Amino acid sequence: MRNFAAVTAGVTAALAAGGFVAAQPAPKLAASDASFVAFEQPVLALTHVVLFDGTGAPAQRDMTIVVSGGRIAAVGPAATTAPPSGATVVDGEGKTVLPGFVLMHEHLFYPNSKGGYGDYPEAFTRLYLAAGETTIRTAGSLNPYADLAVARAIRAGRQVGPDMDVSGPYIEGEPKSVARMPAVTGPASVAKLVDYWTGEGATSWKVYEHISRADLRATVAAAHAHGLKVTGHICSVTYQEAIDAGIDNLEHSFQEASDFVAGKKPDACPPWPVRLQSLIALDPDGPEASKLIKSLVDHKVALTSTYAIDETLMAGKPPVSAETLAPLSPALRAAYSAAWAQNQKGGLGKLVAAFMPKMARMEHRFVAAGGLLMAGSDPTGFGGVVPGTSAQHQFHMMIEEGFSAPEAIRVMSRNGAVFLHRDKEIGTVAAGKRADLVLLDGDLAKTNDAIDHVSTVFKSGVGYNSRAIAAAYAGKVGLD
Repeated sequence: MRNFAAVTAGVTAALAAGGFVAAQPAPKLAASDASFVAFEQPVLALTHVVLFDGTGAPAQRDMTIVVSGGRIAAVGPAATTAPPSGATVVDGEGKTVLPGFVLMHEHLFYPNSKGGYGDYPEAFTRLYLAAGETTIRTAGSLNPYADLAVARAIRAGRQVGPDMDVSGPYIEGEPKSVARMPAVTGPASVAKLVDYWTGEGATSWKVYEHISRADLRATVAAAHAHGLKVTGHICSVTYQEAIDAGIDNLEHSFQEASDFVAGKKPDACPPWPVRLQSLIALDPDGPEASKLIKSLVDHKVALTSTYAIDETLMAGKPPVSAETLAPLSPALRAAYSAAWAQNQKGGLGKLVAAFMPKMARMEHRFVAAGGLLMAGSDPTGFGGVVPGTSAQHQFHMMIEEGFSAPEAIRVMSRNGAVFLHRDKEIGTVAAGKRADLVLLDGDLAKTNDAIDHVSTVFKSGVGYNSRAIAAAYAGKVGLD
């Protein structure tokens, strides 16, 4: 989550100075969602497709995938993998199949025109599915009861949507970055918060910018006692301090690290522009960066890449397309356009743009050293990261920053599944796994733009019409 109002307030000064809520294999959908179902036949064969299997291997051509009873029954060359008798056959000539995305920073709220956040759990979960996201982690909640309610509705089959790892409310210190976040007052209050919301159904936790070292240690201890993981968008605590505290995951890749800010005080959060300046000055191949990368890998701390929101914050990037903004109300579209124009004039966007190549270099080194890099959307900032297309923006930015298409797909699917300990069930396309698949109109091995043309998203073998879901929510997010 990026609190853009708080960040921009600091720019001037700085520049001047695993339980899971999972869907059932054969949901009985409410009438409102029934029109989204494109395929629900018990046996289905996708023939002659281009396959990116999620392992990072090169694309395979002229492949057939057989789905039966919600699972992948067979995957192989079309020449030797015949559809079973009676199967519904989908001719995939010129189309691409990917594993369902497993994305790890998928909030169910969005910045409104008044400087706060609106909650859109019902719309956003459907739109995430339409983009190919069959499993998500919310990575922090401003309305946990609402998030849990929609997760349960998906599990019960009352609405379509991805499997959900629902994070509890943010665990934040003072001063709070966002007014709606609870502020903990010590280890006892942390334990009380974690115990209560875990009992209500939360399955992961996220600490935020002003958490203290003591409260972070208490969060990790309380969450781990319940068998749950902790991620963090941190600042007052350095990355190394968080590693030492036992954190499982860090959000926004390397760009929140305060480790390299000269004179940083314990439990104090330097403004983001100051952190960015310290990171821009850092040699991504130098000893300081190498030491942090090694520590992350040695302690098995995963990183979540959130290039979709980085794209909106970078100076020199054009505004996002009308298609990206299509789910938003006219008021939210106008608010985004005004904020984008303002950001282009300020200094923050230049800092973000300057750090991107260095962050990408550090990510590549982290992956090469054996680190687990995942991906997420983060529909916050000043807007422009919109469920329904945010996964596609993440993919394009990863390509821009030097990842190959197979590498990007692996980060966006298999790696999240590994972190969630669900990689034996989801994350790659292989016989025996759940049939969570994304069907694209176009050949992704020939053009990266094929990622923008999601036709059908299969979850547990049921195919949902991506365009029908998008059309149902056109212009509606923000009307309430």
